[in-house]
Amino acid sequence: GRGGRGQKPLITGPVEPLKVSENRWKPGEKAVASVLQRETAGFLNKITPEKFEQIRDKFCAMAVQSAADLALVIKLIFDKALTEPAFGSVYADLCVSGAERFPEFPPSEGDARAKPITFKRLLLNRCQEEFEAEKNVDLDGLSDKEAADAVAKAKKRSLGNIRFIGELYKKRMLTEKIMHECLIKLLGDVANPQEEEVECLCKLLMTIGKHIDHERAREHVNEYFIRMDDLCKPDKGLPSRLRFMLMDVIELRKNRWELKGALATTAVQAKTIAEVHAEAAAEERRQQELANSVSMSGRHGGGGRRGPPPDQERHLLRSGSGDVRQAGAGAALPMTGRAMQGGGGGGKAGAGGGGGDWQRGGGVVRD
Repeated sequence: GRGGRGQKPLITGPVEPLKVSENRWKPGEKAVASVLQRETAGFLNKITPEKFEQIRDKFCAMAVQSAADLALVIKLIFDKALTEPAFGSVYADLCVSGAERFPEFPPSEGDARAKPITFKRLLLNRCQEEFEAEKNVDLDGLSDKEAADAVAKAKKRSLGNIRFIGELYKKRMLTEKIMHECLIKLLGDVANPQEEEVECLCKLLMTIGKHIDHERAREHVNEYFIRMDDLCKPDKGLPSRLRFMLMDVIELRKNRWELKGALATTAVQAKTIAEVHAEAAAEERRQQELANSVSMSGRHGGGGRRGPPPDQERHLLRSGSGDVRQAGAGAALPMTGRAMQGGGGGGKAGAGGGGGDWQRGGGVVRD
């Protein structure tokens, strides 16, 4: 019946008391690490450009008691930065604070020449491991959908890593020498270029190009762009999307690394709410000015030329938008650029310098 009436008890007779086993779980290092992991993940989920200083102070005050704890914190930062590349600069700033405030730990016993284990050393090792990791994804036993998801996830992680490396360089956590080593490796196989490496090359140059293209390194940078110009040729077998992306980077250098037009529109980075509101207001004013100018030209132009103004027509033709007559008189200028045609492109430029080295052989808003 209802409420278990009339049912026989599942256990009959006396119940033997529980025995304490030898391999029972005991609170220890794993439990402490779990607390640190939850605390670190919570801070990383909350951090934004507006709340950075407040979260940073709490983050650096966490109880990091061993080199293993330090490695865990770095792993969580890396995982977050690679999956959220738009916040790469914020996580890079957090790494700078961690390198300054987290304690260092003595090296393992038996190696008298080993250096102390520091946040920065572990961070550089992590960068090198991620960059040199095998790019091939094991798809054995996966369905078509699972294989596609695995490939997409690996590509996102690879692009996020190369962008985060660039952000760390701009914060003086990595040396310029490391950046040149990365570029040389990504440009190594010009005869048979890998699509993923070409895309990583473009992302890295859009992030750091402004800061490595100086007089002392001009010869090396010129060589990079000679190879990139060669990769743009159709006989290299690259898809149009990547060839247009390479052309965008070449054009970006000609513009002295200033993001303009479609590249500036597609560049995504963390912004404060105030910055987003200011940009939205500026765009609204630009659209209103454009509409007013088109209206005035139509009012005083009589029965002359109809359709969009000449500069807008050129934008439409370049973007492959079809018949320019389809654009209304008050239509806004479309997003243009080779990368937009090919389905990709975009990046960043910032400020920074160098510091640290690797061991050889080894607009988004968040409330």
